[in-house]
Formats: sequence, structure tokens, C-alpha cells
Amino acid sequence: MGKNKQNKKPAARDVAVNSSAVRSKKEEKRRLSATEIFLIVFGAVALVGIVASIVVGIVANTRADARIDYLNDNLGKYIYVAESDYRDFEVDINLDPVDEVDVESALLQMLAKNKSEEPKYNGIYVKNQTVNPGDVLYIYYRGYTVTEDGKKVDFDGGCNFSGEASELEIGSGSFIPGFELNLVGKNPKNYGTFTKQVSTGVIGGADKVFVSYTRQLNDGTVMAKACKVVDLSLGRETIDTQFGTGFYNNIVGKQYGTALNTFTVETDNGNEKFGDVTVYRATNASDLISITYSAFNFDGTVAQGKTALIDLTDPELDNKFGIGFADFFKSGVPVGTKAVDAAGKAATLNTTVGEKEKNSYFDITVNAVYELGENPLTVEAYFPTDYTNSEELRGVTAYFDVYIMKSQEYDAPELNDKFITETLKLTAEDLKEFEGDTLVEQYRAKVKSELEDAYTEAYNTALDNAILAHYAEKASVKRLPEKDVRDIYDRYYNEIVSQFSYYSSYYESLDAFAREYMELSSNADWQAELRKDAEEMIAQKLAFYYVIREEELIISEESGEYDKRYDDVVAEHLESYLVNVGCVRDKYKTDEEYEEKKAEYKQSMLNYYTDEYFRDAVIYEYALETLRTYVKVK
Repeated sequence: MGKNKQNKKPAARDVAVNSSAVRSKKEEKRRLSATEIFLIVFGAVALVGIVASIVVGIVANTRADARIDYLNDNLGKYIYVAESDYRDFEVDINLDPVDEVDVESALLQMLAKNKSEEPKYNGIYVKNQTVNPGDVLYIYYRGYTVTEDGKKVDFDGGCNFSGEASELEIGSGSFIPGFELNLVGKNPKNYGTFTKQVSTGVIGGADKVFVSYTRQLNDGTVMAKACKVVDLSLGRETIDTQFGTGFYNNIVGKQYGTALNTFTVETDNGNEKFGDVTVYRATNASDLISITYSAFNFDGTVAQGKTALIDLTDPELDNKFGIGFADFFKSGVPVGTKAVDAAGKAATLNTTVGEKEKNSYFDITVNAVYELGENPLTVEAYFPTDYTNSEELRGVTAYFDVYIMKSQEYDAPELNDKFITETLKLTAEDLKEFEGDTLVEQYRAKVKSELEDAYTEAYNTALDNAILAHYAEKASVKRLPEKDVRDIYDRYYNEIVSQFSYYSSYYESLDAFAREYMELSSNADWQAELRKDAEEMIAQKLAFYYVIREEELIISEESGEYDKRYDDVVAEHLESYLVNVGCVRDKYKTDEEYEEKKAEYKQSMLNYYTDEYFRDAVIYEYALETLRTYVKVK
């Protein structure tokens, strides 16, 4: 399960784009919410780290003749926000406070980051090796939650059985919290195995198979194509009694899924011939299978190409899919091809739901059958409370049965004094402010402190988003300043045009690109949607400035505090700006050369944003510190 990670600077993550980078079609193009765009456009200080090319046009230094003066003009002509609507209200903030799992996971990522460049054993894959930081595993997993009465409940997207084994670097931070951490130290040889069966390989003498064939009687009559489920474990004598002497030997040992040569069997009526014979694996009543299907549901909906993991021993199957569903698969369905009836035609499964209603399943394919050894390697993990893929899973503890198929080992350091002093270049003096009797304990405390700082920043950013969205929702908008709206619209439009230049070879037109970029339907009016977003942004800014003027939360530009905050905002922007443009100390031979380059980039940044942008950032930072106190967080 992919992890929904909370970045220290969310806006920089979502919005900043290095103008010199080459974009690919595979890069994520997520449409921002109106609140995020609003904060970006008008420079809240939480949005530091934005570089020269900005998705959605962030700059607040719009033309003087195209904007109203939000600090001095009469905003009452445009908007009204009642005091009862911006004081004493509640908001939801879904963020997990820092816990020990976060700390240990951060340490694990640090060790993995410093692993050997090349794997052990010249890149040879190994099995049954103890899992260590930095190792690359190839795993199958099945995730589930557990009810109060101990029942396991699978959740969507929690299982990868139907595909190839997933590649996972231990310490990548790519899975939900606890997953990678709780794999460290485990040895696969002590746990159950995983076998994926499809219709390939040699037909075994004890297999249950699905056979399609034509049959020519001894008088020359050719029977219609038929399909039968055959349990070869009943033995040669029983099978030959049913189909004719020689049938068993002509099936066993041959290859699944390939057409067999015509063969002759002896029956009481004489010799008969079997032709067009193809053998597939068949499902059993005790199987765990993955299926693909489409369905006409009793409620009138149509499902296309759905996938599901089905445990045929689950007594609740018919309650979930309809009466008759379980028996259909338990009686034997071919594996790896569409299910067919006795006449060889595509099978349709009708199940009863209630007294009259029914579901009708078609295009049914069993993709694979899984054999799971006893005592699986089970790890505990949890979904963050801000998990975006499923609201139902937010904050939920989950368990994963993990099957490690193979791994590639790396040498990773241990967390000890030598690693801290020689690799991380930290001294006892560097760590003296942190609690602990040893360097390791002090470094652990340092990591925890940094995570808590990141959490506080992310929490305040989320709170600020919620506050501004609440103001806009409650505000009574009389009219909007058209030039301001148009300016934001133009900036957003121009950014889409700019992005299209990188992707034009993949799209037939700007319209097609813009709709996907904005995550709209194929026939949506994306420019109308763009206009709507611009109006929402301006409405949010009006509401914000209306409130801070009512509350007299405008910081004086003549104050010493203003100057300090201004310098801090510039410094924070520059820090992220330098990272995004790749200006790091290691790239330069001397400190002097590095400082000279930093100065060039700083001037470039100041020219781009101008004084007004940083002024707005200071205004937001100053006012929001007080506005947060007006809010009760659930």
C-alpha cells in the first residue's frame, strides 16, 4: 500500500516546478484546490520553497493598475463576513502527531540512504535471508483489518496477488507507517510460502482440471464441443471409466493451456477420438483466487472489468455477491481464460440477491489460484489520518500477510557512534542540546525534534487552509473585482499553456491536455472551470483581508518586527529556491564560488517575486498567528 506522506512544505511539494527540469508524461499533474491556489497566489508564509516556474501562477506582484488595494480600499463593496462566522468555529485537522514509529522509520530511512552503492553478491538475488535496512525485497502481500470479534476483512487495494511481486526497498518510506519497519529482522524461511498457480506448466496426476474438447464416436458422428471439470486425483481407472481407456494417460504430463494432439480411447462401444483438446487448471472449493469480471447489478448499475480476491471458504461470499456465486467457482472454473459453459460459450452467472433481485456476471476470468502456507509473515502498520486514497481507512490499524519471494542484499550501516560522527559528520557539541546519555540517544532525540518541527509546520499549514476556506464559505460576496479575477485567470491559463509545451506530443490539443491537467471530464468546459477557480481565489483573498482589517491585524511596515519577518521570509524562500534549482555546496570548488552563486540566485528570486510578494507573505504570517486562536480544532 502506497503511503500518503505529509511533506514538511506541502505547497512546495504540490506546486513548485524546476524550470530547467525535463518533464515527462508520467509526472503527476494534480489539480490544486481553490484554497491551495489561493494561498499560493497570495503568498502565505507557509508556502516557502516556491521556485521560478510555478504551477497556477503564484505571484502576488500583479500589475498595480489591475488590482484593488486590499489594505486601503473599501472591501465592503465586494464582500461581508460576519464576526460570528470568523470567530469561535470548528475545523477538522487530520494529521498524526509524531510517535515512535515515525522516529524509527526516519532512522531506517537514514540507514538505507547510506547503504552501499552496489548490492552484495554481484547483484544476485537470494532467498530466506534476514531482512535488513536497504535490502530490496520482492514481495506479495495481503492487507486486512480485524473486527472486534477477530474476523479478517480485506480492503480495496490491499493485495497484490493478481500481479507480479512488488519491489520494495527497506527504508524507502514508500509504504504506510510500520510496514517496512516491522519487516526488519524477519527471516522468510521461518514463515509460510506463497505459490501462484496459473494455467501453465505440466498437468499433474492429482490436479483438478477443466477440459474442452470435441469427440468423434466410433460411427463417425462428431459431437458438439463440450467442457468438463475432471478431478485427476480420482485416479486413472476412474477417469478412464468415464471417458475411455487412454484418456488419463493422454492428459497427464502434457502442458496446460496448449492444444493437444488428437488421441484415441477405447470404450465399450469401440474406439472414439478426442480432438481440439485444451486443458486448464480448475478451481477448488478451498481455493483463494483472483478474478476479473463485469456485472449488471440488481440496483441498475453496471460494473466493467472489476477485480476481486475471493476466498472460496468464506461463508459470507453469497451475501456479498449473491446466492450461487460461491457454488459457481467451487464447482470448477478454468484458470487463465474466460469461463465457459458446457457448450464452450462464454458463461454468464446469475445470482439471487433477496427475493427477486439478481446480479448478472459476465466476462468472468479466474486469473490465478493461490496456495498460502501456514504461519505467514504478518506485519502491523497503520494508515495516516490524512490518508487520501480512502477516508474509511484513515487512522486504521492494518495487518499484512507478507510473502518474500526473493531479495537483493546491500550493506547498510548500523546506527552507532561511528556512523553519527564519520558519516553524518555530527559531533558531541552538535548534539549537546538534545537529551540522552549517548550519542545515539541524542541523535534519536534530534530526529524526533526535527519531525515534531515538521509536524507543527504541517499542522499550521493545514489549519491555515481550513481557516481561509471557512472564511470564503461563510462570506457574503456582493461582487468581485473583475481585473483581479482576470489577472489570476490569465496566470493560470498561461501556466497551462506553458505546461502543454512539455506534453504536446502526447495530446491532440491544448483542450485535451488542459482537461486532464485539471482532472476534468473529456467534454468539460475547462476555461469556465478556470474562471470559477479564479473567482474563488479572489473571494478568499477578499474574505481574508476583510477579517484582518476588522480585527486590526495588519502589521506595520515601519515596525522592526516587520523587517525581521520580511528577512526571515526571504531567507526561507531562498533556502527552498536553492534546493530546487540545484544550488548546493558540493557542486562548487570553494566557499567563495558557492556564496557568489547564491547571491546570483537570490537576486534572481527577488527580481521575480518583487517586494510586494514578500510583503503579502509577512501580512499572512502575522495575521494567521492570531486567527488560529479563534478556532477550535476537532
